[in-house]
Amino acid sequence: MTSRWTVYNPAVQVETDLHDCAYRLARLTDSHKRVALHLNLSKLQPSRRREHHMRLAMAVFDSLLMRYECRLFRLSNGDLVLVTKDTPLYEIETQLAKLRGMFADDPLVYSAGLNGDGFATIVDISADTAAFLKRCDDILADAEQRTRGLASPTLSPPMKNEARALDMQGLAMLDSALSATSIGPFLRQQAVVLISEDGDAETVFTELYVSIPELQRALAPQADIEADPWIFLGLTHLLDRKVLAHLNAAGATPLPRPASLNLCLSGLDHAMLDGLMRLQSRYREWRTIIETPHLEPFVDLAGYMEKAARLREMGFRICLDGLCHHTLPLIDRERLNADFLKIRWSPALEREGLAAPLGRLAAAVQRAGVERVVLCRCDGPGALAWGRSIGIKLYQGRYVDILHHGTGDPRGTAELAPFARH
Repeated sequence: MTSRWTVYNPAVQVETDLHDCAYRLARLTDSHKRVALHLNLSKLQPSRRREHHMRLAMAVFDSLLMRYECRLFRLSNGDLVLVTKDTPLYEIETQLAKLRGMFADDPLVYSAGLNGDGFATIVDISADTAAFLKRCDDILADAEQRTRGLASPTLSPPMKNEARALDMQGLAMLDSALSATSIGPFLRQQAVVLISEDGDAETVFTELYVSIPELQRALAPQADIEADPWIFLGLTHLLDRKVLAHLNAAGATPLPRPASLNLCLSGLDHAMLDGLMRLQSRYREWRTIIETPHLEPFVDLAGYMEKAARLREMGFRICLDGLCHHTLPLIDRERLNADFLKIRWSPALEREGLAAPLGRLAAAVQRAGVERVVLCRCDGPGALAWGRSIGIKLYQGRYVDILHHGTGDPRGTAELAPFARH
């Protein structure tokens, strides 16, 4: 057992509370079902362990904390431990799936790990209270050793060259800079390509988007404009208006035919609807696609459904963007009134043992429609091989640009021959 010193060490107070909770549970003899979920967020890449990531991860469990008897512990190393009582396991697994989607770009998410050191571990407390107590004892001992004699992490000075997170004042300054700057130089295009089983390829539509890295380098080089998700959401609303005004201006960048535009439906108002109507009047025969974040229906389902229906009446189509292999099976494309779903590729998916339940993914692709799911961020042949293994036919990314348009990247030239260009 750990020493009594830990009780008086404020740096490990949460670990002490968790250990006390485990000790009390070990003495109970009731019939309640108790389960713990340990999330090893401390093992994520540093760029995925910032404070706003931790706050969002904790917020995922708000619904469980309100509806069930649960307790959430945020450990001093950044890990989270959720202790539940009579909470259905599927409810816990649903929240875990959301967290996997939130951190989908990190390789740890795809690792089951050894000895419980993967992304997440579910512990059946009722089946073995002693094992859970031992786990909490080890957590407390590790925290004691890690923090003894060290200053509180909250007092550590920021790294000298670390970019500052954009705040509200910075967002206002960036808004002013955008007002005096044409958005045209920051616009980029990338095709979504249908690749048949025979290797023939043709463009289905072309996405027109703002290059965020180039925008940051030009207008806010000392700020990390994606660090705070809520500030970044405000920036995307500003960019939506800026892009729409630019496309409707005289001599503007022509819209590809057919095209897709990134647009948050939550920020859509009457002025933007008027702008979209003017835009669609010029491109009506091509049915422009609106790409919106896949979380929008879950934030405000009624608002999303109303705006999606309005856009479809105007002649637009809808694409839910930002899905990953964990969240794709959770989406019902037709019920959400969407025409396309866009899932992000990660190189970790092709590693042995990290391919996820391919049968479940293949069923999700079939349910959505093999020509309705887009695999984006395809930077190598592994992406296409993985996509084909679950039946996907639509692809987007730098490697697809090489295959379809013959851009100057020499990588993978041996695989280019079978792909015809249309």
